[in-house]
Amino acid sequence: MEKESSKVSGWRTLLNRNFLLVLAIGCLNQFATMVVKTPINQFGVTLGIAVSILGMIATMQVVLKLIARPVWGVVVDRITKKMGMTIALTVQLVAFLIYLFASTQEMFIVGRAIEGISFAVASISLYSTLGVAVDRKVLGTAMGFYTTFPQVVKSIAPVATMAIFNTYGAMYSFLVASACTVCAIILAQFIVFPNEKAHHNGEADAVRADGSHSEGNEPKGLNKVFSVPGFIMLPMTLADGFVMAVLDLVIVIYATSLGFQAAGAFFFSIQALVTAFISIPAGFIQDRFGGKVAVAIAIVARAVGLLLIALNPTSTIFMIAGVLCGFAKAGNNVIMADAMKLQPKKRMGLATSTHLLLVEIGMLFGSLIGGFIVDGAGYTICFIVCAILLCVSLVFYFLLQGKMRQLMKTAEAANVED
Repeated sequence: MEKESSKVSGWRTLLNRNFLLVLAIGCLNQFATMVVKTPINQFGVTLGIAVSILGMIATMQVVLKLIARPVWGVVVDRITKKMGMTIALTVQLVAFLIYLFASTQEMFIVGRAIEGISFAVASISLYSTLGVAVDRKVLGTAMGFYTTFPQVVKSIAPVATMAIFNTYGAMYSFLVASACTVCAIILAQFIVFPNEKAHHNGEADAVRADGSHSEGNEPKGLNKVFSVPGFIMLPMTLADGFVMAVLDLVIVIYATSLGFQAAGAFFFSIQALVTAFISIPAGFIQDRFGGKVAVAIAIVARAVGLLLIALNPTSTIFMIAGVLCGFAKAGNNVIMADAMKLQPKKRMGLATSTHLLLVEIGMLFGSLIGGFIVDGAGYTICFIVCAILLCVSLVFYFLLQGKMRQLMKTAEAANVED
């Protein structure tokens, strides 16, 4: 009876104000980001910036994100969630306003640099606030909801964005993005955790490499800037980031080379729709039965999809693969929820920043290596390599379950002490 009561209590936290605010802010932030993302490079071209330079600017954004993640992970754990969210969204607003008034290439580049930093800090603030807002027993389901609603927004935003851009021009796109961000900043002012201020005035616990805590001392060494227990997720995050970057790079190019240009675009649209519908059930499965089932289904489905493209690339297969790869994001949510559970709530910023950083390092490797694999061995081998990496990561996920459970118990014990 007590266990059942605990489950009911956990589910009720999904209806609390802070979690609902995170959902609303996440949707506004997703729409604002997409409104800018779709026409931004075209806007750069109108300012006389060469496509090659736009590529270098995009690389600069990636580097700035990699630098900003660990820094903001430290900062966001030392301030209130409201303040962290407000600062992150304000940085984003500054970037959009620079675009709004940009008349030179220099202003454009500055705006892109600030926007790159804002991507990093906003995502960390959103995820860390979500991790504190709900009971850990329903964190998987919460992650599913958080993925689903912004994903729906993401699926319709490009159409709305291009309608705004083609009808009114880039300035109105940036104006709409700025307005959405202002609304998100206003909503962030209603985020309140009653005991948060008292906690942040107290001394922080040290977290050792094995996840254990030492009362009354500041974190030392790598623990100051990273969630060291989160490094246990390295095989999964690197494989996921690598495959994600490779697919972004080659799917449309490969489909077009085969005469299936529309199939390449449909792959990503179908993948997004499946992700939107499957994320909540995947989160429920994690909370009810543990993460292993959901992760296994997601990784195997994605690997099968890639093998189908490698062995029999037809337009229909590309769309079937899009369905199968749509399960991947749901599995990613489960893995990220596990990563968040490796730290107590007061270190949620470090937990999320470290996890996202590891994924982006995987993406960096995928972007750098994927093209060389295609040029040297062909598309078929490239997709097979990706499928093998995913399967290897799944093996590691199962092998590391015991250690992960131990680290989660240590983190949960720290929450109880607080």
